Amino acid sequence: MKISDALSKRFDSTLMKSILEILADQKYIESVTDVESPRFLNRSVVPHMSALSQMFNRLDSKDKTAPQEPVASGLKNYWRAARNPKNFILGYVLGYMPGNAMRVASVWSELLRLGYTGIGQDGPIRAIELGAGPGSGAIGIALGESFSSGPKKSFDWTLYEQDRGIGELGSRFVERVHSDLGLDAQVQAVHRKLSINDFLQPKNSKPAELFLTSYFMNELAESSEEIAEAFLKRWDKELATEALVILVEPALKVESRKLLAFRKAILDRLAHRKGSRYQILLPCLGHQACEALENPKDWCHEEVTWWRPELTRTLDRLAGLDRKSLPYSYLVIAKTNRSIEEILPNAFPSRNRVHRLVSPVHFEGKDSEFFVCGEDGKRRVRFRTDADLGRGSLLVGAEIRGEKEAGRVDRVKQVVE
Repeated sequence: MKISDALSKRFDSTLMKSILEILADQKYIESVTDVESPRFLNRSVVPHMSALSQMFNRLDSKDKTAPQEPVASGLKNYWRAARNPKNFILGYVLGYMPGNAMRVASVWSELLRLGYTGIGQDGPIRAIELGAGPGSGAIGIALGESFSSGPKKSFDWTLYEQDRGIGELGSRFVERVHSDLGLDAQVQAVHRKLSINDFLQPKNSKPAELFLTSYFMNELAESSEEIAEAFLKRWDKELATEALVILVEPALKVESRKLLAFRKAILDRLAHRKGSRYQILLPCLGHQACEALENPKDWCHEEVTWWRPELTRTLDRLAGLDRKSLPYSYLVIAKTNRSIEEILPNAFPSRNRVHRLVSPVHFEGKDSEFFVCGEDGKRRVRFRTDADLGRGSLLVGAEIRGEKEAGRVDRVKQVVE
C-alpha cells in the first residue's frame, strides 16, 4: 500500500506524548518518563507484548502472563484474563496500538487517493467501531483523514467494547488524537457484550455511515458464512443508504483466508438479491472470483511501510521484533446505489479495465515482475516501464498476453502510481 511520506511519519512523538499523558492520568503508569527506563519496559511492557504476540500469531505458549482462555475460541474478555491486567493493557497500547492504527490509516488514505467522497458530506460522519478496544481503528481513521487534501471531515464515534475499562480508555485516546490532529469528533464508549447476531444501534438513532472493525473477525468462533449472514442483516438495518464498511484483519494465512471466504459469502448472498446496494471496493476493485481463495496454499495481504515512533523502535529492540513494515489483510465494502467507477473515480479515470498490483515489485533484468488482480483474476506479469510501481499501483487499460503464471504487459493506457 502506498501512503505519503508525511502520513508514514504521523504517529510521532506528539501523539505518543498524548497517549502517555492519558496513561499516567489513568494510573497505568506513574509518569510519562517511566517509558524512558529500559528496566521498566523490560519488566512491565515487553513480557506482555510477548504474550500478545503469542495470541496474535496463534502460537502455543506457557507464558503465565498470557490470557488463560484462548482468543480463537470466541470473544473472550482477554483484557482481564491476564494475571496483571493493567500491564497487559499497557503492553498492547504501547506495543501494538500505533501499528494497528497505522494499518487502518493506510486503508483510509487509499480510499482518499482513489477519490472516495461518499460519506460525511452533510455533517459529521456517524461511525461505529465494533470491538474497539483502545480505539486503534478510530485513531487510524483520524490519522488518514488528517492528510486529506479536501476539507477535513468531522466524526461522531460510537466505540462498542465488552470491557468497560478499556472502552473508556479508548474513548479518551480517540478524543485526544482527533484534537491533536485538528479534527472535530464526538466520542462515546458503549459497554456491552458483543455478539454478531445482536443489533447495536438504539431504535431511534440515526443510521451509521461508517462500520469499522480492526482485528475483530479473527476472534470470532463463527464461520465466515455465519458472520457474513449476520453482518449483512446488521448493515441492512443499521447503516445509512450511503455507507462504508472497513474490515482490517491479520496477514496470517488462516485469518486472511477467513476474510476471503467472508468476501465470497457476501457475494454469494448478494447474487440472490434484487438491487443488492452493496459494492466491494478494495483491495480487489470489484466482484470477481478470488483466485487466492481457490488455491488452498494462497492468501491475500497488504503491507505498509512506516516510520516507527522512537518508543516503538525501543520496544521492538527489547522484544526482538522488526516492524519497519506492517502486514495486514483488509476488505472495504460500500453500501450504495452508485457504481464503483462513480465511487472511486481516480481508479477508473477512463472507465477502462483496471488491474491492481497486489504484491511487491521485483526486477528481472530490465523488467518489473509482480502480481496483479483484475476482472480476469490474479496473474503474474512482467512489465518494462519507468513508472514507480508498488503495491496498490493501478494499470489502466492494460493489454496482457501469456499464461496467468507468466504474462507480459505489452502496453497500458495509464499508470496510477
